[in-house]
Amino acid sequence: MNHGDTTYGYQQNDDKMINVTAKNYPEVYLVGMPKAGTTALFQILSQSKSIFQSTVKEPNYFTPNLNINHQIKNENDYLDLYKLGVSNGQKCIDASVSYCHEIDALKGIKKCRPDAKVILVIRKPSAQVVSQYQQMLYSGYEEIQKFDDAWTDRISNGPPITGVYKNIRDYPRSGSIPTVLKKVQSVFEPNNIAVVVFEELIKNPEQTIEQLCSFLDIDQFKFSIDPTNEAKYPRWVLLHKIILGNGVLFRIAKTVLSKIPFLNTKKLATMYFSKMVKKEKVRVSEKTYKMLDTYFADDQKRVEEILNRKIELW
Repeated sequence: MNHGDTTYGYQQNDDKMINVTAKNYPEVYLVGMPKAGTTALFQILSQSKSIFQSTVKEPNYFTPNLNINHQIKNENDYLDLYKLGVSNGQKCIDASVSYCHEIDALKGIKKCRPDAKVILVIRKPSAQVVSQYQQMLYSGYEEIQKFDDAWTDRISNGPPITGVYKNIRDYPRSGSIPTVLKKVQSVFEPNNIAVVVFEELIKNPEQTIEQLCSFLDIDQFKFSIDPTNEAKYPRWVLLHKIILGNGVLFRIAKTVLSKIPFLNTKKLATMYFSKMVKKEKVRVSEKTYKMLDTYFADDQKRVEEILNRKIELW
């Protein structure tokens, strides 16, 4: 089985690709949802000796049209991320949360790795979409500076038509868990899907990880939980956007500064992110949270119906 001629739009190199089989691809896909605790879960699972931790958590290989800088489109480069894990007999994880909203990405995974196991982390929608918004704002992908205004814009005008992560920035629809669940269930068999509730992971991590160990067919292991991917907000939004945008002016300034002998640009970057970035959540009123809970109320009921259980922590 050679995937050198697959036609997902990725960049293959047949000269370097020899005897590629499904086993060369990761066995486990942590597909989302965005800002639902996937980074925390990825780091917990990576503490198991049975799990191989790639140097790139989110290669976004199966979403080639995402068009972001930190993306791997070449098949050889993608498989190289997991080569050591495959040779060691470990289970490799691709934790790209962009996959959950893209049916073509899910189908691509299934085609390349038919026995793939998929983990979907879900979170109370009102908390998730606010966290998504903050991440998009911090990363420079969201233009609107207040959540309420961004929400109203997406309700009135629909999904963004420009920029990257358009699905994730479409907050009213990206927070719809039943839509994502249906996509995942339409591609993968029930026994190959695990759904983790973020609030349950936080309250009782031992039980959640025990269930995942059974799902992944790995031994239980001791683990610790460290704060990861915490909410951040830049003190100077415009400056932060210029830096993250890596535009012409910023690259020129960076080059000039690097020529100054006594100036350490790495220390400057460290100082910037320690002093000019606040670890705090965006301010969203209780009224807005209640509005969101009302908006997603039917979705939450539908999730419980699909999973056939009550989610008490919601």
